[in-house]
Amino acid sequence: MTTLIQDLQYALRSLAKNPGFTAAAVATLALGIGATVAIFSLVEASLLRGLPYRDPQRLVHVWETGERGEVGRHATTLLAVGAALAAVAAAASLLPALRAAHLDASRALRTE
Repeated sequence: MTTLIQDLQYALRSLAKNPGFTAAAVATLALGIGATVAIFSLVEASLLRGLPYRDPQRLVHVWETGERGEVGRHATTLLAVGAALAAVAAAASLLPALRAAHLDASRALRTE
């Protein structure tokens, strides 16, 4: 036990003699621990615990491929997708009423 105390005293004296090295070592440890905690938080929240949505397997990713092959998300694409999803939601809200009236949903929603 006495050698452990002597080793700790020697380590503290060495760190006190070299404040630049001490600051670099503390900063490196702080950055490493912070990065590890941040990455674990992301992995734990998304992979281990699951996403906080009702049916996370139904989430989709929308993208657009341009004429030159570039892939990206553009405001016009997102607006069009939003309008399409609003139309789908509106149609889905009509389905129970159509079923209750014994109507064929594909014929009732068709616009010709």
